[in-house]
Amino acid sequence: QIFFMCALSVYIMKPFFSNKNKLEQLPFDHPLLVQLTKNQYLEPPSKLPYNLTLDQNKFYYEHYEQYRFEFAYTYCQEIIKELFDLPNHKGFFVEAGALDGEFLSNSLILEKEFGWSGLLVEMVPENYHQLKHKHRHAWTSNCCLATRPGMHSEILYTFTTKSKNDFVRISAKARSALLGTLHGEASDGFIPGNREYVPVTCLPLGTLLMSLNVSHVTLVSLDVEGAEPAVLQHFPWGRITVDVWIVEHGFQNVDFFLGDLVHHPEKLYDNLSLTNKTLLNFMDQRGYEVYSVSTHIKTLNYVFIRRGSETFRRIYKNQKPQLRSHFMNITIIDWNKTLEEQNKIKMVF
Repeated sequence: QIFFMCALSVYIMKPFFSNKNKLEQLPFDHPLLVQLTKNQYLEPPSKLPYNLTLDQNKFYYEHYEQYRFEFAYTYCQEIIKELFDLPNHKGFFVEAGALDGEFLSNSLILEKEFGWSGLLVEMVPENYHQLKHKHRHAWTSNCCLATRPGMHSEILYTFTTKSKNDFVRISAKARSALLGTLHGEASDGFIPGNREYVPVTCLPLGTLLMSLNVSHVTLVSLDVEGAEPAVLQHFPWGRITVDVWIVEHGFQNVDFFLGDLVHHPEKLYDNLSLTNKTLLNFMDQRGYEVYSVSTHIKTLNYVFIRRGSETFRRIYKNQKPQLRSHFMNITIIDWNKTLEEQNKIKMVF
């Protein structure tokens, strides 16, 4: 009976996969795409003890540990503790751009210290190989998140360096990007090392989550080097709820330190690029509040909380969100434009 069902599945799926273009025609929730994702692109949590670099002898991580002092990392760690360090509070996370599962990981604290379950997505094969050796207790997937409807292929370019310094080596890998993304174009020739081009498979985030039977996510950490706009645009907002998004986005023109954003949010908005204003408008229309923005680095990290979520009610209680009025009713780009029109204006936030 099992053999018959497997043979039947192959028979049914064969017409779709004999032509790669057919895959892009399947909606994110199509049973065939969900089953293919579950069978071929998801690996279950490890049952082995953690094998983290920072748990080893200091001789092995002298340079590696430098990531702990990187501003964006420390900022995100503080935000996560602020929002989720609660007794008996467990959730489900997604970290897209997981690297090796430890270096600059936003989700490790949630999994290791808070007991959360989750999904780690990493598109660079070498990074993913290292991630598997960390024995993370979360689902993992070696793919990129889809930047257009359906399953599709893209070209990834990544950087390799002969440096023996782990911090330098992994930092170079962290700048890997899909060809055609804003980050990929901006960083070309900027990152030290040799470029390598690798074909990668991209899957809709909604498909990955449906393959795990997950319809509610507590936190998504989205750091995919310039592909964030397209990932957000194709997320199934009406089918899957996400309470909190941490989104890294864009090279910025913020040339000064704002200090306390609560007192000067209007300065932040005035100095944001057009693409970042569009991001704020897009998330506002989907029911999210801007909770915090990191401004001490060129590439900003935004924290969005869904209005009406348990996290929103707990954080704000009877208070009015202090940044909200400065990011409302911003009409920059119509997200319902056709793909052809978007290509004409090269719209990636």
